[in-house]
This record gives sequence, C-alpha cells and structure tokens, in this order.
Amino acid sequence: EWFAPRGAPENLPDGSKGKRTDMAKDLLNSASPTAIGPAVESLITDWLRHLAASPGLFAEMQEVFGSDIRRSAVNAVARSWLEGDVTLPPIRVVEASAIGGANGAWSAELGLILLAREILDSQSDIAIARLVLEEYGHSLDTLFNGSNDAPGDEGAMFAALATGSAIDAAMRSEDDSAQVLIDGVT
Repeated sequence: EWFAPRGAPENLPDGSKGKRTDMAKDLLNSASPTAIGPAVESLITDWLRHLAASPGLFAEMQEVFGSDIRRSAVNAVARSWLEGDVTLPPIRVVEASAIGGANGAWSAELGLILLAREILDSQSDIAIARLVLEEYGHSLDTLFNGSNDAPGDEGAMFAALATGSAIDAAMRSEDDSAQVLIDGVT
C-alpha cells in the first residue's frame, strides 16, 4: 500500500483521505513514451535493429547481463528489434535533483524510465538516445534477471554495445544502484 507523503493534503484528488494505493498508476499516467521525440526514437530503433542482426548477439548480451540469461528471452527481444518494434518502458521527465543529480534512472518497481529535464534541454539527440538506451538496458536486466542486478553498470554496457562503443573496465566494476524518492515512491 502506498501512503501520501507527510504534509500531503488530508483529501487527495482521488478522495482517498491520505491513503494512496494508486501511486504507481499516477506515475505511469504522467509518463510519456514520446518525451524523447521522434528523432531520438529513430536513432534508438536503428541502433537496436543493427544490434539484433549481430551474429554474436547472445554472447554479447551474456557479457552485459550475465551468463544465466535465457537465449529464448534474448531472441524474443531481438526479433522485435529486427522488425523495428522497439517498445520502450514509459518515460517520465523529472528534475535532476529528484534522481540524485543523475541524468537518468530506471525504476524496476514502477517499470519507468526517469530522465532529467536538464539533460533533455541541453543535450543532442545522440546523447539523449544513448542515455535512454542506458536506462533501457537496466530495464532489460530486470526482464532477463528479475531482481538479481547484473554486476557492473549493465545499462552503460548495453548502451555501449548497442552503439558500437567499447565496454570499459569502469562499466564492468561500477555499482550502478541507488535509491531515489519520486512522488513518495522509493
């Protein structure tokens, strides 16, 4: 059960008198899959289509997400990418301070990518697409591994893999976990 943050009005807009059982639904309703724009979506689709065509895709994905991932799960995702069907999780734009000063974050609990407004206002489409791919990589880790977070920064490694960049030692050893509070949800 979700509860309204301390100091919230006694009667919330949904009439729940302070109890908030639909917080995740509200966050998802405020999320927009088009927050990134068609140019960024096109870059992501192109990069993922190219990645899906790689003959060594499964081994590359194991390098990023661990050796225990299922080939059938990777193949299912890759098939959709090859067809140009890239279904990103919902994206919500927030202030960077809401996500600990980060450029982006993945909330497995809410199934939501969070992007810092400041980044969207100041970066190129390519930089934004790489950031979205990084957070999408974290969502794939949730898909492939459940609550067992792959070692290192699998989001950064996935973005590097998808864009043809090198995966470096820092990505492999980084602790990429953090807790943030969004609308009373951790």
